[in-house]
Amino acid sequence: MAVTFNNFIIRPITIDDVEKYFSFVEKNRDRIAPLFPVIAQSTLTLEDTHGYIKRRMERAEKKEYIIFVIVDIEINKIIGATFLKAIDWKSLKSEIGAFVEESYEGKGIFSQALTIAIKHCFWVLELNKVFFKIHQNNVRYIRTAEKLGFTLEGVLREDFRGLDGKYADMMYFGLLKSDKGV
Repeated sequence: MAVTFNNFIIRPITIDDVEKYFSFVEKNRDRIAPLFPVIAQSTLTLEDTHGYIKRRMERAEKKEYIIFVIVDIEINKIIGATFLKAIDWKSLKSEIGAFVEESYEGKGIFSQALTIAIKHCFWVLELNKVFFKIHQNNVRYIRTAEKLGFTLEGVLREDFRGLDGKYADMMYFGLLKSDKGV
């Protein structure tokens, strides 16, 4: 899958993205680390990032975990990523997550990239459900989930353990293939 929208493209990550992905994460590490600690800790060096991407690509081949990068075409720079993780082939569902560089927030890029990834889940992977687990304090992400038609299905108590060792409640938002708007 590679889809162009406005001046951006969303596509699967490749091993050729190591330096650009490392730069993207490094620039945004402080923002990424609290909510995506595995990514932050697995990409501390170029060598780490190479290994991380290689492992994720191997899992993508097995359809277990898929990373899509969002690239600003004009400057050929990774400005965001969306990923499908915990793909459950028995229940036909997947958790989805995403983040974009701060300077690209509020421009609709995040929502458009997520919409493309969600359609990929439903129409290419033929999943029945996509869900977010969103930190209770991440108001912007919650608004995006609601805007995209997700339904709050519940709160998962102390479901996330941050780098500081503290637990946080996560809000569980789901979207079914049969829901309107997809």
